[in-house]
Amino acid sequence: IASCLVGSEMCIRDRLIAKQQQNDTKITQVTSKKDELTQKNTTLKEQLTDVQKSKDTIETGRKFVDKTRSFYQNIAKYRQAYDDYSKLKAQLEKANELLAKEHTHQSNLKEQLAGDKPSYENLEAMDSKIYKLDNQVNENKVKQENKNKYDNLTTKIATNKESLVEAKEQLAQLTSEYENIDKGQLQLNNKEEMIAQLQSVLTIGDTCPICGHEVDDLQQHINFDAILEKQQQLTQLDEQIQHYKTQQVQLETVLDQLNEQQQSFSTQDINVEDISQIEAQLHEQQQKRKELKNQIDDVNKLNEQYQKLIDYIHKLEIDIKSQQSAIKQNEILINDFEPVSYTHLRAHETRGNL
Repeated sequence: IASCLVGSEMCIRDRLIAKQQQNDTKITQVTSKKDELTQKNTTLKEQLTDVQKSKDTIETGRKFVDKTRSFYQNIAKYRQAYDDYSKLKAQLEKANELLAKEHTHQSNLKEQLAGDKPSYENLEAMDSKIYKLDNQVNENKVKQENKNKYDNLTTKIATNKESLVEAKEQLAQLTSEYENIDKGQLQLNNKEEMIAQLQSVLTIGDTCPICGHEVDDLQQHINFDAILEKQQQLTQLDEQIQHYKTQQVQLETVLDQLNEQQQSFSTQDINVEDISQIEAQLHEQQQKRKELKNQIDDVNKLNEQYQKLIDYIHKLEIDIKSQQSAIKQNEILINDFEPVSYTHLRAHETRGNL
């Protein structure tokens, strides 16, 4: 038991010693921390003392910042205002000069438009006249074609009449020749054998039963060659007569047809006016119409230019008002800058004195 107690006592002692050592270590640490905090406290007190001493300086600095804050915030605007002011003034001067020039141009165009007033009614009336003249030219061209056909028919009729007269004359001449030929012995043609038999029974002094003359010679007294020649001549004349009769009928038929065709044309159909004169009038009207149309086109272009010029002048006026507003804003900034810059300099002087 005694040994146990001794061992237990030693164990407790060792624990106490270890605990004492731990406490000593913590005390050392706390003491060190305390010294550190004391040092910081002293430093902070010194800083507080310095801050309290510079309170007036801080207040003065604060006031300086308040006074110069607007200046520094708007310094870029002030600088830009000074830079833009002269440029805007120059632009405004040029814009006003251009506006005055365009107003002059507008007045000139207005006077020109007041003087040039071509009428669309005149153009329509001219178109109507050109249309009538053109129709008149075409109608007379048709009439000229009809006149040419009529004249051609007249020539053909005259030619056919001449041919018909010639055919009638030839027919009359051939008919006269045909009638003047002696046809008394023509029936004896191709009857030589019968006549030979008659001659065999006749004697001199008998009366010829064919020609009725006294037979004074028993030889053949009928010229069959002459009879044949007359027969051929009559046949040829008959053929020519039939030819001219047929030609006469054909010519008369053609002449009737030509007369019928010619009668189909009325006097109005072939009454041709002077086409060259009408075409000259048409050309003159077309030239006048072209000139009038060009005038109308020019006036329309002038009107278009005038309207564009009005729009451009309106834009210039808006630009000028915008430039004037910008100049006014710059003047306000410049007027605001000058007292602010003076305050800024005074603040610098105050701060320098401090």
